Amino acid sequence: MNDYDSNKKPSAAKVIMSVILAIAVCFVSFGAGYLTKSCSSGDYTELEWALDVIKANYYDLDEDGNLKDFTVDDYLSLISSELLDPYSGYMNEEQYKDFVSSGEGNAYGIGVRISSAEADMLKIVSVSGNSPMEKACFTLGIDPVGKKIIAVSDVDGSNYKSSSDYETFSKNLAGYEAHKEFKIYLEGVVQGITVSREAYIESYVSYYDSEKTYLFRSDNYADTPEGKEFDGGMSGIPVDTAYIKFDEFNGDATSQMTDALKYMQKRGKTKLILDMRNNGGGYLNILCDVASYFINNDGKKESLVATAKYKNGKIEEYKTSANRYVPLEKLTVMANEGSASATECLIGALITYGELSYDNFIVTSDGTPDTVNGNRTYGKGIMQKTFLSNHGSAIKLTSAYIYWPDKTTNIHKKGIFAPVENSVTFADGLEKALEVSAR
Repeated sequence: MNDYDSNKKPSAAKVIMSVILAIAVCFVSFGAGYLTKSCSSGDYTELEWALDVIKANYYDLDEDGNLKDFTVDDYLSLISSELLDPYSGYMNEEQYKDFVSSGEGNAYGIGVRISSAEADMLKIVSVSGNSPMEKACFTLGIDPVGKKIIAVSDVDGSNYKSSSDYETFSKNLAGYEAHKEFKIYLEGVVQGITVSREAYIESYVSYYDSEKTYLFRSDNYADTPEGKEFDGGMSGIPVDTAYIKFDEFNGDATSQMTDALKYMQKRGKTKLILDMRNNGGGYLNILCDVASYFINNDGKKESLVATAKYKNGKIEEYKTSANRYVPLEKLTVMANEGSASATECLIGALITYGELSYDNFIVTSDGTPDTVNGNRTYGKGIMQKTFLSNHGSAIKLTSAYIYWPDKTTNIHKKGIFAPVENSVTFADGLEKALEVSAR
């Protein structure tokens, strides 16, 4: 499986817990004599296999930057909930299949990511491309990102249930799974948004200019989203500028970015605003593909995008492909505290090669902007690899630290800071980007 650099967080506490509980069930049911036979992975029990994988591959540094030395007792401890980092986790066979399917773009639900907001309400952080929510809001001309969720109800307005916290909202949605449709009410939106829980293929790229919109849509779950042109663009964008929202380095993101950039060139746009806010990362091979469009290789040589350093000292380089560069008059990049891992690698590579200057780099904040140090991105400079057992389970482990093309810069737990003048609220982000792009 490809290297994975994601900001998505499986529960670390459940890593060892899940393995131990699985073994315990076998032991109680069959006795010690049948433990290896019933739960084996090759010549090992599941637990033994997991421990061997962790000891050989898990890469974590202490506060002084030294490699941590874990003992078996450390691994087996059920007391600490932060034994491993939040990005490492054990997956049973079903969970691993879901993990692979998700990385391929398969999704189910309404397609929103939410967080707690003030006044005991929830706020929509992002909306997945090609999801039921994204399609419904596009039809209505509504941008739901940043808006608070008030309630959900049946389509006729009955069974109106307020949403005071995540658990309540989740239960309400779960209760509507059997219904074809329901409504979500957002603060500042007069009408309820009619939406249903569905299986869909997630898209990761969306394009806008002053006159046109180009989105990736599929007619059913089995289809790969294809680019479709819509009349009407984004207000305030100059005629020479395109705006691309890029959500994740997963699934069909490479071909979608390819299509969107070709469409941009066809439309004669020479400036680009690349919005990677809340892009939590993804696969490094897709990172290299996407970086190839924004880094000039002079048509000949590859360019280094990132360097991975492993526990055993091994160094692995990730590079662009030749002859994919799209020349731009100006590139402006938007990020926020939700921009992480592969996104930060791309930003680092663009800065290293001079394709992006800090003057053209904007970081927004969901709260009050940092007027002293500047807003920063998430700060994830580590990479995960997935290790498979012989019977379908897997462990995803932090296996390497990631460095920028200069081979010395690692932004883990630090992030990338924007200039103070380019540190604004999320709501003011596009206005600032348009201002910077027009300079």
